[in-house]
Amino acid sequence: MEPRIRLRGGAFSYRDHVIFRGLDLDLFEGEATCLLGPNGCGKTTLLRCLNAILKLQEGDLWLNGQRASALSETKRARMMGFVFQEHTIQFPYSVLDIVLMGRAPHLSFLASPSARDRQIAERAIDTVGIAHLEDKRYTEISGGERQLALIARALAQEPQVLLMDEPTSHLDFGNQMLILETINRLVQEAHIAVIMATHFPNHALLTSTKVLLMRDGGFVAEGAPEEVITGSYLKMLYGVNVEVMSVGNGSGRQDRVIVPLMNAHGTR
Repeated sequence: MEPRIRLRGGAFSYRDHVIFRGLDLDLFEGEATCLLGPNGCGKTTLLRCLNAILKLQEGDLWLNGQRASALSETKRARMMGFVFQEHTIQFPYSVLDIVLMGRAPHLSFLASPSARDRQIAERAIDTVGIAHLEDKRYTEISGGERQLALIARALAQEPQVLLMDEPTSHLDFGNQMLILETINRLVQEAHIAVIMATHFPNHALLTSTKVLLMRDGGFVAEGAPEEVITGSYLKMLYGVNVEVMSVGNGSGRQDRVIVPLMNAHGTR
């Protein structure tokens, strides 16, 4: 199977400061990849390079078997959606208007969205479960609802790949779970390839089929969540002592949870 994204030897620096170097990555249809690592390790920069917001200084990138450098911005936007960590809109657009903006890559210059574009936007809104907010002002809904609207906007692009930069950042626990459930549904039902950067190892356990651990400008481990979300790897990434345990969830299935280990003084 041809990967949706293939990166070989990827490198990026800000002047003399190397952000990452020698990165290889494959992302396949119906796969959720979690990019896990501490602040400043290059997660956001990597996502921006995959989306060509930033230009790789070394390496080769393919999207659906085509060299990314040979694709126009419009063609890339039809293949790939990006949900940013932070997004501020000052004007009181409705949620539907925000999601309709995702149709821009499919419109000719100065063209207005058609009835079909509206149907696609409404379907994206329904997919993430916020049809009741369609006519609400984006500026007046909650943070979790705004994040769902941004995911719907990305889905309105009809992408095959979805890049997500800490999509649960600044959300309460309930809204975090809502976003993670939506990601799982997109991967399992729509077969979209998702790569998500996060600070939360538990989120990797809940959503991902593959985990990439990133530190010091490179990947230090790659594999299934149960293989790489371990106490030793998490200590290496974050410098904290934790234990990853399996517990029954009442349905006969074992779930994995991360438990901090405290010393005699109550510190980790």
